[in-house]
Amino acid sequence: AMGMSRWETQTALQQKFEAKHGEVRAWASAEIKKLPLIEMGEYGRDHDPEQVKAIQKQALAKHRDVAEAMLKEAATVFAQFRQETKQRMTPLNDALKGVNYGATYDFGINYTTVLSTQAMMFGEVHNTMTNEAEIINECARWEYDLRNFK
Repeated sequence: AMGMSRWETQTALQQKFEAKHGEVRAWASAEIKKLPLIEMGEYGRDHDPEQVKAIQKQALAKHRDVAEAMLKEAATVFAQFRQETKQRMTPLNDALKGVNYGATYDFGINYTTVLSTQAMMFGEVHNTMTNEAEIINECARWEYDLRNFK
């Protein structure tokens, strides 16, 4: 991911694994289409629901495996993001800490600049954590769906 922004890196990661989920969906659809059609009374003809469910469960297991691979790759990516964030924040935070976060200063006209800088630092941490949590939740959803499949 050298030379890519964090946004581009995260987007590329999500697109890569969404494509893999698309492959699983295509596989499941193709497998279901191979099933013979059976008479369903007034309903007409359709694929055997039990065989369809079996394929859907296999597909969920495949989706879960894709999600697990994504989670492993994302863990490395977000560990790097956190390290980069820490490297950016530490010198400024140390400087602010060194003057007791400006407790004895009258920042006057510069007050909003100092405040905005601190807010920006915390905003970066918050955004990084939020994006990581979204990916974790997305991956966990596949595990949940598989465990609760009926």
